[in-house]
Amino acid sequence: MPTALLTRDPAMAISYGVKVAALLVSLCVAIALAMDDDPATRLSRCWVDELGSRMRLTATPTGLLHGQYTAAVGTINHTRSVSIQGSWAPASALGSQALISFTVVWPYDKRGDAHSTAAWSGQLLQKTTGGKTTWWIEALWLLTTSQSPKSAWSATRVGRDRFVPCTSWK
Repeated sequence: MPTALLTRDPAMAISYGVKVAALLVSLCVAIALAMDDDPATRLSRCWVDELGSRMRLTATPTGLLHGQYTAAVGTINHTRSVSIQGSWAPASALGSQALISFTVVWPYDKRGDAHSTAAWSGQLLQKTTGGKTTWWIEALWLLTTSQSPKSAWSATRVGRDRFVPCTSWK
């Protein structure tokens, strides 16, 4: 047993206590940094795109994604969230990025919401400037709406989204 614990010298006991506290703080910081570096942890949060659409993702260590999506554009009712289902894959080599894909479906209902589905495929990207690392999701999307057979050729639109971490879920 360390002598500082056996001593009756208060200064030595305080010195030992400070060293133990510093070690515990260092350990907590290391654990927090390791968790923050995990793609599942990094993906599990609220994200917002450049038009204000929001999604809340939960990523599992096994590569699954689920959550909620609320669109800020289009003909859907913007107050209604729809379910997200998807998957992610960790970076496979030095310098590569985690991959992500997910889909949402807006069912038709009597309120006039669009009967459509959207799929995103992209990467979780990072940039470090001045010691600060920023993360974002860059993805291409396909939006397909229900059309008559005559108009099926115009049923799918293509675009790009950039999602950044949001500060709150509104």
